[in-house]
Amino acid sequence: MHVPAHAAPDARPAPDPTPDPAPVLRAAGLVLRTRRGPVFGAVDVDLAPGGLLSVHGPAGSGRTMLLLALCGRAAVSGGTLTVAGTSRPREIRRVTAFAGAEGVAGPEPELTVGRQEREPAGPTPLSLDDTAAVLGLTLHRDRPVGELPVLSRILLAAALAARRAPAVLLLDDADAGLTPEQRLRLAVALRALADSGPAVVASGTDPLPGADAHLPLGTALTEHPAADPSGPDRPVDTALDPVAAGPTAAPPTDPTAGPAPVTPTHGRHEKDGPLP
Repeated sequence: MHVPAHAAPDARPAPDPTPDPAPVLRAAGLVLRTRRGPVFGAVDVDLAPGGLLSVHGPAGSGRTMLLLALCGRAAVSGGTLTVAGTSRPREIRRVTAFAGAEGVAGPEPELTVGRQEREPAGPTPLSLDDTAAVLGLTLHRDRPVGELPVLSRILLAAALAARRAPAVLLLDDADAGLTPEQRLRLAVALRALADSGPAVVASGTDPLPGADAHLPLGTALTEHPAADPSGPDRPVDTALDPVAAGPTAAPPTDPTAGPAPVTPTHGRHEKDGPLP
């Protein structure tokens, strides 16, 4: 007697033909400490291509140093880091882009947008028109960068960094000076950027809405007692927490138990209209 396939008692669901992609950024047990104490510690990150990771914490909690470490621009005290298949710092720097709205990593405030566009951006840079369009940014090439609204300056920094077509783009102090409404618009823009190809790591004071995962960092370095340089590493209160719904991150885990590694999912979000 013929038994229909759907009625077979030992039927099994078909395997998923599209397995999760390998992480483009993987950090395991990443630690940085100085004579003043730990800067960050026991950081475990698995970030897939097109993923969006929010690193957040108060000023002095090690956000900038962690981002610099993740792109091979700062040495660490321990742990391993692999980006786009390489663990060599020089190669990691070639496949990542680090940007900020202010400071040495940001656009020069005295230069016009058009003059900033002519700065070197790698051997085969993408068009600034294209990267700005992904972020919903309208370019005003004749205006000095310092005269742009704060959100436009942040998005311009991201657009300029994206011209390098990096595997991972890291944006520091992404929410500096933004209102809650502007932070939502920033989140939409960075989600669109991640969906266009690169993994994106954004640091800020508060969690970024819509991120695939959140990495909360602990209190400022000056609040930690000095560490003995010859003693064992003492990680700060950090943990990588997935966000299933809403922008609120789960409370940090017990640092003595170590952080739980999480592979952020690459979800797609409906895009808002272009930013003014």
